[in-house]
Amino acid sequence: MPPLNELPPDVPPLNELPPNEPPPCQPSPPPAEDAAHLGAVHAYSQSCRYTLSYSTRVVPDEPHAVTVYDISIDRTQECSCLWASQSTRLMTSYTLPALSIAATDKGVAVSYTHKTSWSTVGSNYIPRYLNIKHIAPDTLATVRDVQWGAWGCESACPPAHIYSGQLSFPNGGDTLRVDGTKSGIIRGEIGSGNSFSALLPSFFTSTTAPSIQASP
Repeated sequence: MPPLNELPPDVPPLNELPPNEPPPCQPSPPPAEDAAHLGAVHAYSQSCRYTLSYSTRVVPDEPHAVTVYDISIDRTQECSCLWASQSTRLMTSYTLPALSIAATDKGVAVSYTHKTSWSTVGSNYIPRYLNIKHIAPDTLATVRDVQWGAWGCESACPPAHIYSGQLSFPNGGDTLRVDGTKSGIIRGEIGSGNSFSALLPSFFTSTTAPSIQASP
């Protein structure tokens, strides 16, 4: 019997892999932010890295040029990711977007705030919406698109704004949670206040209406 601090000759050390077996792949860290990927947020699904970001461009308009924000999602092929790298534009916003992304092996969820136009009278006259999308991991196509807006009161009121919508899948489950801030009222919410939490059950497989709880 060999000494206790020695292994039998047919047992490799724990830090060595059997012959011909490659080391496990470690996803590379997200790249540094650049002009094409501003405000980038990242998530992983099925060994692929997904990045939600925006780029800016100036468009001619009256009475002056306007900066717009092109929101895109990118997939980076890494490790055992089955699909090639790809990029898809999701939306063009007329205000700086707030971005969030969350993913499981069942799919990718993204959210962003946006305005669809601008006003010479003042930015508060154009509502800021929140879109929540289910993105197909393989094609980057939009499978489901939920848009929320806010209003100054229950009916016949001027628009208000949703400023953010942070996404998560609590406990790695299928229910998508959205935590954000707003002014005004989101239709269907319970409670009142400028913060909200919403739950979308079985987000990738169901269109069940969300529950939205507002709080101070």
